[in-house]
Amino acid sequence: MKSKVKGWKVTMTDIAFAYSPTHKIDQNYQLISELAFSNEYSLHYKINQLKTENVQLKEKIQQLEQLVRLDGLTGLNRRELCLDVLNKLIAKPTQEQVSVVFLDLDNLKTINDKMGHHAGDLAICSFSNMLKGHGTKGSFVARYGGDEFVVLLPGFDEHQAEAWCECLQQKVFKFPFKESITEKHYIGFSAGIHTFSPSGCPAYDSDIIASQLIQMADQEMYEEKRTKKLAKKICEA
Repeated sequence: MKSKVKGWKVTMTDIAFAYSPTHKIDQNYQLISELAFSNEYSLHYKINQLKTENVQLKEKIQQLEQLVRLDGLTGLNRRELCLDVLNKLIAKPTQEQVSVVFLDLDNLKTINDKMGHHAGDLAICSFSNMLKGHGTKGSFVARYGGDEFVVLLPGFDEHQAEAWCECLQQKVFKFPFKESITEKHYIGFSAGIHTFSPSGCPAYDSDIIASQLIQMADQEMYEEKRTKKLAKKICEA
C-alpha cells in the first residue's frame, strides 16, 4: 500500500519504522550518549575546579597556622605553643626529665636607645637564628616575649643544660650581629635553668606545672642578671 503526501511518497514501511521500538531506542541512545558526554565533561571540569579550590584552601590554612604558631619577627615558635609542648612533654610517662632554659638578652635596651629599635630588632633576629642553629634533637625553641626566649631540652639534666648554654654563649660572642657593613655589635644573654622529672611528681595539673616550670627558670635567670650587675658594680667601684 502506498500513499502520497504533498508530493512525497510515504510507504507503510516508513510509517512502521517511525513507530518501531528499534527506532525509538536508537534515538534515545543517541540522546543519552550526548547527555552522558556533556555530563562527563561537566563532572571532570567540576572535579578539577574543586581540586584547585582544595589546594588553595590548604595553602590558606597553612598560612593561618603559621600566623598562629610562629612569631612574625623571628620565625620562632610562639609562647602559647611553647606551653602546649611543655604540657605534653611533662605528661609523658616515659619522659625521664626535661630542662627548661629561660633566656633574656642583656643589653637590648642600650642598643634600642643608642641605635634605634631597628637595630634592636636585628639583634633579636640574629640571636634567634643562633638559637635555631644551636638546637638539639627533640629540642624546642620559642620566643616568649620581647627579648625573652624559652628552650625546652627533653632528656637533659641540669649539668647538660648548663653546658648547652655555655656553648651558646661562645657562639654569640663569636658571631656578633651586624647593624651595617662595617659596624658589628655583641649582645649577651642571661640564662636560667630548671629541670623537672615527671616521675618525681606523680600527681599534678599539667597546665599549672608548665607555667610554673617556666616561672622557676625565669627566676633563675633573674638571679644570674643580679649577679652580673653586682659584679659590674664591684669592678667599677
